[in-house]
Amino acid sequence: MVLMTDSVPPACAKPPTVTCKRATASSREYRLKKSVQPENEVDKQIIKKMNIIYKDTRIFEPKELQDLFLSVEWSSGHYPEKLVIAMKNSGSVYTAWNNEKLIGLINTLDDDIMTAYVHYLLINPEYQRKGIVKELVRLVLEKYKEYLRIVLIAYDKEVDFYKRCGFTAGEEKTPMFITSLWT
Repeated sequence: MVLMTDSVPPACAKPPTVTCKRATASSREYRLKKSVQPENEVDKQIIKKMNIIYKDTRIFEPKELQDLFLSVEWSSGHYPEKLVIAMKNSGSVYTAWNNEKLIGLINTLDDDIMTAYVHYLLINPEYQRKGIVKELVRLVLEKYKEYLRIVLIAYDKEVDFYKRCGFTAGEEKTPMFITSLWT
């Protein structure tokens, strides 16, 4: 399903307080000051032990990307060297890290003025449903708030999540592919 947004939605526009500091010449770090709201007591305990850092970076080791992509059973994970190049060539890549472990990623391809396409959004299953993906989406929506269109292709089971972030299903639109990947 193709989903689009023409502006930053109110639900995702009210971000938690974030600090930004220059980490290296090629990345920025974001640390949440406001804690993520866990869904249950087990998650509360896990989040207390996590040190989630959000980074704006395009520099990765192949193994980092391979581990993340294979954790969600995406066939792209079998091509880690190509993923490294793809991330380097992306319009933007925001990541979530638990200490030194890459646990989530969102990347976009854009034309520098009008349209941004969210290509990858994934999170290691151990860290799902903890608010991390919502923060990654918020970072992208903030970066591209002046663009006229932000587009993504959602798996059917994820459509409701994206709708809560302000995306709408495209009418009379069908995503089409030529691909060698199986997921």
